[in-house]
Amino acid sequence: MLNKFKFKYGRSTDFIPEVDDIFENTCTIILIKAYRNMKKDGNYSLKWKETQFSALLIGYMRNIRKNEDLGLRIDPENYLYDEDILSGIRDPDTSSRIDIRICGSWVNENIYYGIEAKILIENQAYKKRPHQLRNRYIETGINNFINEKYSKHMDKACIIGYVIQGNSTNIVNYINKKLINEGRKKEILSNKNTINNHKDCWCSSHTKNNRSNIKLCHIMLTM
Repeated sequence: MLNKFKFKYGRSTDFIPEVDDIFENTCTIILIKAYRNMKKDGNYSLKWKETQFSALLIGYMRNIRKNEDLGLRIDPENYLYDEDILSGIRDPDTSSRIDIRICGSWVNENIYYGIEAKILIENQAYKKRPHQLRNRYIETGINNFINEKYSKHMDKACIIGYVIQGNSTNIVNYINKKLINEGRKKEILSNKNTINNHKDCWCSSHTKNNRSNIKLCHIMLTM
């Protein structure tokens, strides 16, 4: 019976699990195309929660995947079980959840392109405080990749900022100022670049707890 399955649907070894530069570029291009379609349609509210923005964005990303016939699995807010959870040592309810997880046509759950999302503002708006959101961007965004709550086995990942008020560059400068004040100048968002003609993109480099390196792509999406 299992051999029939392998013959019809394939084996786990038929697909190489790898998130290389081509894979990352494809993910970020799809993300930005989806954002443009999402913003054009305008079917959202600036008062939304992060999960609402991400759910809508994923819908647009999946439409692009379908239209382009791409072998990608785009999953929303995904539980990340580690060995302690899978072996019954730790409660699954304590596991981390990353906002968007993108995989190819492979079955290795540990290999994926992770995208964490945060709401950001430059000045106080919608009953939100800018410094608190910037703190969250670092503490539960950047730091969760460093402490391996997200993308434990990966050397590249992404954080997107839903900018619901203010200027992206100014917000990034505030985030960098906080990192510098924490003695983390080498980790600031730098190398502003363009992805698929979207100009609000930055990069940062970090050393994870296991001493390996991870590169984060930061994409600011002005809503």
